[in-house]
Amino acid sequence: MKKLIKNILNENSEDNEDLDYTKDNIFPEKFYERVFKLLDKNPERMFKTIEDLQFGENFEGDYNQYQKEYNITYKYLSEYENRTPFYITFEYDGNTLSEFFEEDRDYDIRNMVQSYFNGDYDYDYDYDCMNTDSWLIDKINEKNIETLKEKYLRDLEGEESEEGFYDFIQSNYDSEIGCSASEAQYSADVEYLHSDFEKGVLDYLSNLNGKLDADEKSFGLKFVGSLEIGELTNSEWFQDVVEDALYSYYPDLIDIFAGIKEKEQDGHGGEYNYFFPDDLIRINTDKHFRYGGAGDINWEYFNEILSDRLNY
Repeated sequence: MKKLIKNILNENSEDNEDLDYTKDNIFPEKFYERVFKLLDKNPERMFKTIEDLQFGENFEGDYNQYQKEYNITYKYLSEYENRTPFYITFEYDGNTLSEFFEEDRDYDIRNMVQSYFNGDYDYDYDYDCMNTDSWLIDKINEKNIETLKEKYLRDLEGEESEEGFYDFIQSNYDSEIGCSASEAQYSADVEYLHSDFEKGVLDYLSNLNGKLDADEKSFGLKFVGSLEIGELTNSEWFQDVVEDALYSYYPDLIDIFAGIKEKEQDGHGGEYNYFFPDDLIRINTDKHFRYGGAGDINWEYFNEILSDRLNY
């Protein structure tokens, strides 16, 4: 095969002085066809195939070997119409996901995100019990009302009345009802905060065709992504990363993606980051922490808590 490639290269009679190796055909068409078919047999080891062919050493021209190899890489991934689709997969745990969030004042958002996705979060509970007014009493379900009614009638002296029943509830079970509502509100707020963490990740990593899945190691969540290798060329850092790698060694495709991630996250003057946007995920800390009550109470859960307290 190497001899065949060398023969094809020797047929090249074009003047290469005005060609741009990053996008132009610096090799004969037959050469591209042969090499692309070889790469397509096993896209996962495409750089190993390029290394084995050593075609860069057989081509006379004004390009370094890594430049020739970049040319083949770019054209195979972006221009070869018959290329077999191939996907690289990767996972990000809470440690990595926290990198995508913007810090805000002294809330330590990244630590909160890391703890949540790693399944090891614990927030201080400092909610005051709600006032047990008519609005809150109306949220009590029939089962709990019956329990309260039984308690009301047990020690009743005189005639039963609706007004007397409500006075009894507020006087004797204000704490149980109000604290159950506060606990349900706390749960709703935490759930809402976590949903913002998850939505933020999925939106930020929307170009990585991924999802959040259970992490069996941490009992939390991890991001599982899948990327068609042709999409790597969409990053403006693709050329820099590939050339830097080829100058030193023959990388794996996942190495190229990792290099792009590092470059895009560093933000060295890039005009546009394709995979990892410049604008990090920003959590509305005023909504979640300053004002409180961000989540909508699950009244079924409130009644479950209240039932436990009434029957304790």
